[in-house]
Amino acid sequence: MKPWIQTYTGKTYVFENPDPGMICIEDIAHALARINRFTGHTRQAYSVAQHCVLCADEAPLEAKFWALMHDAAEAYVGDCTAPLKRLLPGFGELEGWASHAICSAFDFDPTDEVRKIVNEIDLRMLMTEKRDLLGEAPADWGIPYEPYEKRIVPWDADYAEMFFKQRFNRLKP
Repeated sequence: MKPWIQTYTGKTYVFENPDPGMICIEDIAHALARINRFTGHTRQAYSVAQHCVLCADEAPLEAKFWALMHDAAEAYVGDCTAPLKRLLPGFGELEGWASHAICSAFDFDPTDEVRKIVNEIDLRMLMTEKRDLLGEAPADWGIPYEPYEKRIVPWDADYAEMFFKQRFNRLKP
């Protein structure tokens, strides 16, 4: 069998050929709530699930579902920081396969315009997270976006999981 993992609910996820039938929101919410942003280098634990919920909060209606799900692939391949991704060229392909399987599982295909909107929200949220969750930066990040006004207060994993699932159930197409 090709390389695979067992998910929280006991499903099999095959990295090179993910089956949309093996994708479920329970696995995604559970994993994202326990994966820390910035490879854990924050002052307090801060999950990918909370990041996604906060992005959805900032999105216009047509982009809310994709804003919530834009990092869902990380439930299966982990959260690899952007600088490391540039050193691992095959990682983007694995992440793309996961994202495609997730979109197929939930019958959703974000338009280029929705992807663009969410990308900008994601970058502004990144700058908000930098301000609220990280120490002093040793160098300029080179990201030309201002943070959101609202401050981030990290949630615990169980709360993030519950909130992510509730938001998913409210927004799913």
